[in-house]
Amino acid sequence: MIDLDELFRGSEALDAGIVTRYGLDRHFVRLHRDVHIRPGIAPTARLRAKAAWMWSNRSGIPAGLSAAAMHGSRWIDPHAPAELLRDGHVRSVPGIVVRTARDVETCVVDGMTVTSPAQTGYDLARRHRPTVACIEMLDALCNATGLKVRDIQDVAATHRGDRGIGGLDRILALVDGGAASPPETHTRLLLIRAGLPAPETQIEVFDGDRFVARADLGWKQ
Repeated sequence: MIDLDELFRGSEALDAGIVTRYGLDRHFVRLHRDVHIRPGIAPTARLRAKAAWMWSNRSGIPAGLSAAAMHGSRWIDPHAPAELLRDGHVRSVPGIVVRTARDVETCVVDGMTVTSPAQTGYDLARRHRPTVACIEMLDALCNATGLKVRDIQDVAATHRGDRGIGGLDRILALVDGGAASPPETHTRLLLIRAGLPAPETQIEVFDGDRFVARADLGWKQ
């Protein structure tokens, strides 16, 4: 069923007779070829991922930041281009970065086939540098999904010839899914670079058996 208050394909709405060509052009915003939405709806990374998937006739695979958004990652720039994997000829369009689909791990989120959390983390670690921004993205993905660094390493072990894999271990060594926001990631990295031991995250504080508080960062000792 087509809901005109959500993303929809214009051709499908026209075929169903629930909107006219005039109404489509007059009362809706065209995000991509044949993909429309009502005006006034703020863009989000998740919305852009869904729009790119619909633009691909639902055959593309959201990847990178788009997959991270679908997995629940926060702090993703809502104006960043969507990222999509497709078979055959690769051609990006405004607002969508398209890459050739290859042997990737996938799962289904909200009815869409997207790269798995581990595959997504691996792709982010390879393609999104410098290091601080990359670790910020990986922290957010791990925080949202429960993904572990070893899961990303397992994917990397099967793609040793991929571009951008150099320095991956150095980046993954700094990832901590306990960071709940970019400022927490930045603070943790500043402490490490200052020569302090890596702080632990989300430390629970007790008075005897009574829970008192949870510290974002610190050292239990």
